[in-house]
Amino acid sequence: MTLRFILKKRRNISKTTVKVLISNLRLNDLEANYFENLVAYSQAKTSAEKQALGASLIKIQRQQFQQFMVPTKMMERNVFAPVILTLLTFDDFARTAKNISTLLGLEEATAEEILSSMAADGLITLLDDQTYHFAESTFKVAGGESLKDFYRYWIDRSKQALELPFEQRRYRALKFALTPEEFSEVIEKLNEYSLLLLSKYQSSALEGRRLYMYETAVFPVSKSLECLNASESTEILPARV
Repeated sequence: MTLRFILKKRRNISKTTVKVLISNLRLNDLEANYFENLVAYSQAKTSAEKQALGASLIKIQRQQFQQFMVPTKMMERNVFAPVILTLLTFDDFARTAKNISTLLGLEEATAEEILSSMAADGLITLLDDQTYHFAESTFKVAGGESLKDFYRYWIDRSKQALELPFEQRRYRALKFALTPEEFSEVIEKLNEYSLLLLSKYQSSALEGRRLYMYETAVFPVSKSLECLNASESTEILPARV
């Protein structure tokens, strides 16, 4: 009866009921922590409390979402390597070089070269039916200076995507002043949000879907106030539209 009232939103879940549900559902420590925070979030009385609990839920989700680490060197060889590797996480199509090149609009020889390179490194496997297999469901590439070419290419592609129909693309620009510490906090929140998106929309099926590229860029567009008091001249960057 208690559960029925809870489901109909006629009664809140008490701490005692939470512990009973955790025990009956046999949740592990991480799952139990998430469930407790989720209940508290749904019953929060103030926006500040809800915001704090929401942040806790995101952190717990981040702990649950584990990504396979791909060596950076394997991604440096071609800007399409991570994209092709992502396509190999879907299991509802024949993952051949021809099919992959068709989906990405690449020359088949280019797709074959990238796939063969990753297979030679042991990252993926070429099966007897000439399809490629990647054992992981999601992965992460260590960042760094060596990935500059990757970002240059996809940032240029994002410019071209402006010509796509509005329903297929979105752009948003935010401007806010940050201290170095706040900048680090923003990057951390972006990382948390990215993992939240991945964990929510992770799928092994490509049917009815298209592969989207989600890029973020955070960089300064002004100098600090200290430069106004500096005696030496400051460099002026040309404005281009």
